Amino acid sequence: MLLKNNSQKVIHVGSVMILPEETKHVDDSLSTAPAVAALISRKALAVVKPPAKETVGEESGSKPPAGDGKKPLSRMNKQELTEECLKLGLDILEDDTKETLAEKIRAATAE
Repeated sequence: MLLKNNSQKVIHVGSVMILPEETKHVDDSLSTAPAVAALISRKALAVVKPPAKETVGEESGSKPPAGDGKKPLSRMNKQELTEECLKLGLDILEDDTKETLAEKIRAATAE
């Protein structure tokens, strides 16, 4: 499950550290933990529902359909690529580059 830290403090859920305003994937079994439930009820944590499988604009030069709101991967900055990876539930490493993140998204959406 995806959790977003809405508080001003670092929150640890299991072995996952979530910084303020950051969204991270944690094991679904932790959703029943009393501490996690308390943080969610206090709105310090928010459960982020992953969107239905969406297609992400490719670099082929084709523009996304009008009103779609999706940028081509080549036009996204690193933060936008990171957020897209999180939406897709992909693992992100600190040393991932924009190109690496774009490749991960392409691989995940090519299925």
